[in-house]
Amino acid sequence: MGYLDDLASLAAIGGTVGTHDETNVHLVTGIAVGDSSGGYVTVDMGGATVTEGGDQWVLLPTTAEVRDGDTVRVELVGADGTAKRMCVTGVVGGGDRTGLVARKAAEYADRASETAATAKQSADAAMAETKDLVTLRIDSSRGTVFRNSEISTVLTVRCYKRGAEITTREGLRDALGDQTARIRWWVLREGDGSWVSLADSDHMLTDDGFTLTITPADVDVKSTFKAEVVTN
Repeated sequence: MGYLDDLASLAAIGGTVGTHDETNVHLVTGIAVGDSSGGYVTVDMGGATVTEGGDQWVLLPTTAEVRDGDTVRVELVGADGTAKRMCVTGVVGGGDRTGLVARKAAEYADRASETAATAKQSADAAMAETKDLVTLRIDSSRGTVFRNSEISTVLTVRCYKRGAEITTREGLRDALGDQTARIRWWVLREGDGSWVSLADSDHMLTDDGFTLTITPADVDVKSTFKAEVVTN
């Protein structure tokens, strides 16, 4: 008696007959369409029609946290020729996570480049501005602080731009490109709370302010003098 005859004989005497199909597990990959939520995630199966409507994506249970764009591992369980149970069991590729990190890195790199470019521009501008600065110093044989009864002293302003000395008001104005540029002198007398500027017409000033001559008659208390280049 063959196998089919044996099954027929068992059925005839009221026995229950069952056949066992081997269960197979297949692994495929897909792309997540959205983040996982509540243990489920929508997966695009990449060309495989998985719904009656002909869609390539399906909502699947997942045992892993999934982000939109992730490449996921999908486990198909079931006997050959039968409907398969599908479940997402892991993330294969980072998808948006990797892309997000890359985009952030690119953004940070762009910002760093912009910051570096701005810093270079500022440095170049500062250097250019420094090159155009006029520096000033005061020469005196007896310092810049005086008391009465001392001998007469001459203070001379020395101005320089890029190493070249400027000795006239016209030269100073040409160097700065400002026709209001001039030398202003200040004096701080003992007992005063603030510096006082000397008028351009002050009798102590000569050579358009480049020279200040001090005599004992000009100083009755301890006095300190300074000079600067000013423009209107």
